[in-house]
Amino acid sequence: MNKDNTILLIYFISLAIYGIAEIFLQLRFSKWRIRNRDKSYLWIMVPFYLSIYLAPVEQLRFGYAFHKVMIASGFAMLAAGVAIRMVSLLTLGKNFSVAIKYSDRSRLVVNGIYGYLRHPSYLALILISLSGCLIFNCRLDWIAVIVCLSGILLRIRKEESMLEEQYPGYVEYRRKTRKLIPYIY
Repeated sequence: MNKDNTILLIYFISLAIYGIAEIFLQLRFSKWRIRNRDKSYLWIMVPFYLSIYLAPVEQLRFGYAFHKVMIASGFAMLAAGVAIRMVSLLTLGKNFSVAIKYSDRSRLVVNGIYGYLRHPSYLALILISLSGCLIFNCRLDWIAVIVCLSGILLRIRKEESMLEEQYPGYVEYRRKTRKLIPYIY
């Protein structure tokens, strides 16, 4: 097996592990059954999945040169993104929902990773989607990443508006924590 195939194999095994963990946690915690007219999550998830699967396809089609530093950075970003996503979903537990909708049974989660960032789950998606661009030295894939990032920023605005209305302590929590990047943003 040559180096290019090894990188592809490791990438797809990593994505498979991520996918299985994501499905397990969402089946366990998600409130998918909530009827929701807001489909803003599609502006995140469609380009997210395009970005992670377009990168290796683009690499196979155009044969860009691999760079060791970018490969290592991409895999580190992928591992960090998967870890952050799993920790954030576990921390949210039954409070996780794809719908931007208040429930009487939900509560504002400000502990664990949410004590540092208001949206670690979205940070994770950004890291995972960027990882393919780095690993495979892609150019076209950046379009999907940018659309995903735009969808995330739109969704954050909607979520924070709802959270501010529903939880009196949210304004203070927002003042004390960063949105996506610790100590920066």
